[in-house]
Amino acid sequence: MLQQVEADTSSLVKLLDRAHQVLAQHWLGDDFVIEVLLTSIIAKGHVLLVDVPGVGKTTLAKSMAQVLGLDFNRIQFTNDILPADILGGSIYSATDGKFSFAPGPIFTDFLLADEINRGARERLDNRAKRWQKLWRRFLQRANLPVNPA
Repeated sequence: MLQQVEADTSSLVKLLDRAHQVLAQHWLGDDFVIEVLLTSIIAKGHVLLVDVPGVGKTTLAKSMAQVLGLDFNRIQFTNDILPADILGGSIYSATDGKFSFAPGPIFTDFLLADEINRGARERLDNRAKRWQKLWRRFLQRANLPVNPA
């Protein structure tokens, strides 16, 4: 049993080292950022990347999704973004006479919420509260846990 754990750990370390090498080719900032990203994936967490423009934050996020074999989407946060821009919505087809759901960018494995800090502080605070309520309603309607453990 212990040998299996050691073998699995060794495989994970090799995989993380390879991922670090690949990601380092796309990142112009500190290597510590890549280590935090990889750690957050293992811990099933989230990361807020804040840095000066031009160091490759968006490219790093895309590369991270690619390295992990995950679908990637990006939401460009602007002052006029609407919930449907994030969640998607129903689209009417005149040929079928039916509505079909077009999923928004949030339905992905790896999501980049880009420039989330743009806009007036009051708008950002209110927007965050609205998104949280909207997301909770969505999870409830989808019969998904609102506060997963």
